[in-house]
Amino acid sequence: MTTLLARRVEELKDLEVSVRAEQILRAHYPDTAQVAAEVRATAAAMAAHALEIATPVAWLRQVAVRGIDGARVELDGGAMVTSATLASSLRGSSAVQLFVVTLGPRLDERVSQLFEAMDGLEGLFLDTAGWVLVQSALGAVRRRLANRARADGCRLTRRAGPGYLDWPLAEQAIVVGALAAGETLPGIEVLDSGAILPEKTLTGLYGLIPKEQN
Repeated sequence: MTTLLARRVEELKDLEVSVRAEQILRAHYPDTAQVAAEVRATAAAMAAHALEIATPVAWLRQVAVRGIDGARVELDGGAMVTSATLASSLRGSSAVQLFVVTLGPRLDERVSQLFEAMDGLEGLFLDTAGWVLVQSALGAVRRRLANRARADGCRLTRRAGPGYLDWPLAEQAIVVGALAAGETLPGIEVLDSGAILPEKTLTGLYGLIPKEQN
């Protein structure tokens, strides 16, 4: 089996992201062809505004898988997470790529300002644009990781993250802690509930499967 060693925390700030008015509208209207021109213009304005104020950044760290026992997955360094679905997908993985992807706090703050000012449609559309953008940022991260995995003779598993399927949200702090490895991820805060701030933040991992196992 290919052995993949742990790596240091890596910060990425050059993520190419995008959001379009149509993506915002599709989240709220079953037939976007019927959307009024002024509503479509608001969606376009909020898409542009989101790109202006979001500051996409990602932190990555490759960590070896120490062992899998039933639904429990132990990572190098002692981090232990519990998910039968995750454990099944990681069988054969020698390592995982941990990630935190965020847009920073400005977009969330602006959404709150718009709602407080009773600009409900703008607030709703900007919030939606933020979720589209953070997914776009994660897509950029995944493409980069997929290229690295191929260079290492591996492929990526599907994304997994706390709060999805049977992986408890409360374990989000474990993922962030294992990724940070004693360092600080500026602006990232995991609450006691497992929720993370800023709101437009995604965490999780991809497993690395050696290609000879395909």
